[in-house]
Amino acid sequence: VAAFKASDSAKNHINENGEFKFIEDLVDENPEGSNVKVIK
Repeated sequence: VAAFKASDSAKNHINENGEFKFIEDLVDENPEGSNVKVIK
């Protein structure tokens, strides 16, 4: 399990499997995209 630097809004996107689901808009809002991994 990878570690995430996630905002509170990102935590609201946790799916049923307990994984972080980052929507594209959230990634666009994060200037440090290198610290964010998108799970599709």
